[in-house]
Amino acid sequence: MNVLDTRALPCTLFIIISLTFSIIQTTNASSLDDDWKAFQQTENQLFNDFRSEHDKAFTQFLEEHWEEFDLFQGKTRDVTPKLPKAPVVKNWITSIYDKIGQTIFKEEPKAKNYKDSRFFFGHQINPIQFPSIDFPDLNHPNNKKLAQTWKQFSNIDHERTIQELSRHKKNLRLGDWGLYLYLDYLLQDQLPAENQRISYLWFLLNKMNYDVKVAYDKTQIFLMIPSDQTIYGKSFVEIKQVTYYMLKTKTDQSPLLSYPGKYSKNNQSFVVDFKNIIKPSGQKKSRDLNYKEGNSTTKIELDFDTGISAMLNYYPQIDLVHYFSAQPDETTIQSLRSQISTKLKGLTERESINYLLNLTQTGFTYAKDQQQFGEENYLLTEESLLYQANDCEDRSIFLAWLIKDLLELRVIGLDFPGHIAIAVETKKETNDWHISSNGRSYVLADPTYIGAKAGMIMPSIKNEIPKVINF
Repeated sequence: MNVLDTRALPCTLFIIISLTFSIIQTTNASSLDDDWKAFQQTENQLFNDFRSEHDKAFTQFLEEHWEEFDLFQGKTRDVTPKLPKAPVVKNWITSIYDKIGQTIFKEEPKAKNYKDSRFFFGHQINPIQFPSIDFPDLNHPNNKKLAQTWKQFSNIDHERTIQELSRHKKNLRLGDWGLYLYLDYLLQDQLPAENQRISYLWFLLNKMNYDVKVAYDKTQIFLMIPSDQTIYGKSFVEIKQVTYYMLKTKTDQSPLLSYPGKYSKNNQSFVVDFKNIIKPSGQKKSRDLNYKEGNSTTKIELDFDTGISAMLNYYPQIDLVHYFSAQPDETTIQSLRSQISTKLKGLTERESINYLLNLTQTGFTYAKDQQQFGEENYLLTEESLLYQANDCEDRSIFLAWLIKDLLELRVIGLDFPGHIAIAVETKKETNDWHISSNGRSYVLADPTYIGAKAGMIMPSIKNEIPKVINF
């Protein structure tokens, strides 16, 4: 007769209870997981249904609500003409620098066109496969065709495309303007027809939460953006007290039509500044800067990232405070520090200011933007190293960064009619031209007045009162 060993009961019961509890836990966990997945699917479906209804309503809106808007000429920051050439201090010795203010261009200086390259400003790109789209005929656009185009776009699931674009933007460290350039670059091959490409840009940017509009005339579609910063030189329309800048020039007088509403009330204006331009490409170029030092010429070699400097050529013109506030890329910063810091050892503060002032005055050739680019074009430090010449605001931007970084002194910009200079917070000497701002005293430093020391002002502007640019 078999006898049950009661000593094994507690262990056996524990195993049975543990297995039962584990099964219950697994069942509950599986059930919770299934419930969570079902909840997510329901929420996603509700969101997709909402998005579908929203796109449907916007499509219906586009079929009807288009109006003719007045097109205003692009804003001009300063209507006063700039100096035709850099003035020289009377009796300043120019024998070793005879070509001051003279610029001879062998060819029109232009940055490499990113649209003609397999690289996006020095970065090799993994292309995004955009969906195939059946466009209506947009050669002669109208409201019905644009509404139909939006409907075609919204019938395609773009979720993965938007996620991929957002990831590329983050990886390339692009700002809002850089994202627009990048999208345009990606779509060049797939959509060579400009009206098709612009209409798709309009859709994608709205889906990425930008308040972008289109307008059309007899033959063209125009992309329009609002910006937190004033953009100069681009035509614009006013819609419900918001300024929308046209990214392409309209060349005829035909009516321009757009719509008054927004795709989403949460869509934002562009931020057009220099806080996020693009990740450095790692491709360097060097500029030999030859400047007057005593009775001889000194040469320094300055490096800059070619991708960043080329991309800046495609930026619109904004207020000067953003240029003064901008940091050069790390390649340029390290080059400037290593090449110039040693030159300042043993000099007093005033001597150091004058050294950097002279370097900027005599190290660059002066040319108005109209001569070099055919239009107004402010240059950041990297661009001053890239191009053959620069003018007053470009030199001031360059010098301001040198003084702030190498000497750790406060600097302000000075906006005279037709001229830009800077002033430095330093001890005032007799006969110095100086200005007060926010309780601080600043001494003039003009990088365009060749031979001028700190405190000296051009005769042509000595009676003018400048606007102060704090940064």
